[in-house]
Amino acid sequence: MPFEKILKQLIDNAIKNYNEQSYEKISEILCDRIEFISPEINLSSIQTPAFHLTNKEEVVNFWKELHQNFAPTISSIKIIQLGKHSIIWCHYNSLNFTSELNIYFNQYSKVYKLTNKII
Repeated sequence: MPFEKILKQLIDNAIKNYNEQSYEKISEILCDRIEFISPEINLSSIQTPAFHLTNKEEVVNFWKELHQNFAPTISSIKIIQLGKHSIIWCHYNSLNFTSELNIYFNQYSKVYKLTNKII
């Protein structure tokens, strides 16, 4: 199976698991020493401070807290670039915004870095 097809399947499953809050399943594709970087988000529908998380547990805990406070469900995605550095636009209908998620995969198809910004 080509690498890009595997990545597409991983991304689709991760989005589904994120929306379903199945964090244990999502964490299977994350490296233990993952970086997750995001600028401050200050919209009427969602507010988060800028952050730089550096391990899987911090990332999963952040997502849990985010879902408790804002219920961010990804309504649709657009894959801009697919590869070791993938770029995904995630639209959140309920929160009325789109974010650009940069996902960096290692040679084992594990995510070692994520960056996020509002577009």
